[in-house]
Amino acid sequence: MKQILIIYTSTGLGHKKIAENIGASLKEDSNNRIELLDLYDVASGNLIKYGEKLYYVLLKCAPWIWEFFYTNKVFIKTTLPLRTIVAGFKASTLEQVLKSKHYDIVISTQTNPSAIISYLKKKGIYTGKFVIAFSDYHLHRYWLYDNADLYLANIIEQKEEMVSRGIDPEKIIVCGITLQKQESEVDKQKVRNNLGLKENDKIVIVFAGSRGFGMNSDIIDQIVKTNAMILVVCGTSVETKERLTHKYIQTPNVKVLGYSNFRELISIADIVVSKPGGLTVAESLEQNVPILVSHFLPGQERLNIDYLKERNLIMPLSVNYYDAVKDEIQTGSFKSSLKNNQYLKSIVQHGQPVCEAILKL
Repeated sequence: MKQILIIYTSTGLGHKKIAENIGASLKEDSNNRIELLDLYDVASGNLIKYGEKLYYVLLKCAPWIWEFFYTNKVFIKTTLPLRTIVAGFKASTLEQVLKSKHYDIVISTQTNPSAIISYLKKKGIYTGKFVIAFSDYHLHRYWLYDNADLYLANIIEQKEEMVSRGIDPEKIIVCGITLQKQESEVDKQKVRNNLGLKENDKIVIVFAGSRGFGMNSDIIDQIVKTNAMILVVCGTSVETKERLTHKYIQTPNVKVLGYSNFRELISIADIVVSKPGGLTVAESLEQNVPILVSHFLPGQERLNIDYLKERNLIMPLSVNYYDAVKDEIQTGSFKSSLKNNQYLKSIVQHGQPVCEAILKL
């Protein structure tokens, strides 16, 4: 029996959910002991706290600066050597966690815990296997560490670039973004009833993102005119939910929701209007629901758009959301095209390749 620790951060919900999905898959296919840990629950020093605050301030007030940090090759090359040095100042509490039990395998779904585990492994403090999971549809050099034993890549292009950078191909599996298998079919009528929706209502889900960054309510104002029922999902952003609830309280075809079971909502959707986060895209494509990009985080999600658009996995970008949504809910043309898209199956996976690779370590 192997003791496996999966570490994520609560910076956005995607990293956490991917950790949960991997954990559920490993529990299903083995008798191993699985634990999940939010890095921020045990590492709350100033570097962690102010680093997270700086990230959100940049996204909200100066997104172009974040995009520069994320994409500028000179900046990336200059700062790469500093990652594990900085990680050393953040490692003490996680070191205590690893010493409290013998973990055979540690899996990281975000670069902050990856840096710390790499540092601890380099110092010989952690001696087990180290696995890194990705959550987007491009590759960033900050995700790569010399001490990793296995990478869970989402797309073949990530593996190809990693191999070109000298990483042993035996250390890389291409497994899509791991989703949990549905134990049973979603009762779509029950979902509709719980939301007060009629059987023949066309459903548009507008996903504002877990923290509401960048979402422009002008997009909702356009879609309202299609007369479809609009479910606005605000994630964990209480401020966004309160603001939009107040604005649309007199609009009968808009329902503003907080944190919700996204996969249940997708099951009744005709179209998802969302930023192109890796997990949101995979969960939508799993059910062949078209995605129309509403907004995106600079850097990582702009690169996601490039990959997805080139392969026709998202709808064409548009500033006329009324026309784009109206056409799709009337014709279902993009939904039909997804059924024959050769790239879809490689993105949507349910954990079997992950389990096989990890349990061989």
